[in-house]
Amino acid sequence: MKKGKGKRGSHVGVIASFSIFILFLIGIYLATQPGFETQTDKKTIVQYLKTELTDRFSSNLTIAIIKPGTNCSTITKTSLGIQSQDFSIAKDVDGNSVGVKYVLNNLIVDSGNEPIWVYYSESKLNNISAGSSSCPTPQIESIRKDKEIFEEKVTESIMNFSSFQNSLNVPDGTDFDIGFEFDNGSVISSGQKEISGDIYSEEIYVRYVNDNADILSGKIIITVY
Repeated sequence: MKKGKGKRGSHVGVIASFSIFILFLIGIYLATQPGFETQTDKKTIVQYLKTELTDRFSSNLTIAIIKPGTNCSTITKTSLGIQSQDFSIAKDVDGNSVGVKYVLNNLIVDSGNEPIWVYYSESKLNNISAGSSSCPTPQIESIRKDKEIFEEKVTESIMNFSSFQNSLNVPDGTDFDIGFEFDNGSVISSGQKEISGDIYSEEIYVRYVNDNADILSGKIIITVY
């Protein structure tokens, strides 16, 4: 009889210990769950902003390679499927800018016997004036169209962050900042806020096009408070 009672007592002790352990786990879960949900929400917002910002910062970039054969060339935008309002810049084989100008919506390019790369985009590009306005049509070697992030769009959005922020469909009460690090290491930001509590930040490495049509490396920095 004494031996049987000992067994029952040990079973009760095990059950009691197990119950205390379960209550301990529930306590930890309840204590950490609000913070876990907050971090999950912030991560979701960052993922949304990553997609949205990449799209908002991007424009179409068309690159046409021409083979002139003369000292200047006339390129019609319609032959390349380019919008009339698109900006352009031209470069030689060494990547140096050459003169371009528009005559009756046709692009006049200073050229020679070497191939010329002509870049078109709705984002502004730093072109230089060309000379002649009566030039033959060159042979078009190739045309490539891509969607790229443009420095101009990044800078304009971050420098006018208040209005840009309002155009993004983020939940009411969401507080966030956007920064961008350029190829040379310089950084622009919408401003870091002094807010106590958890934050979630992520860096997205991208390539971007500057106003000389150079393709460079940079990164978007998103911080959600």
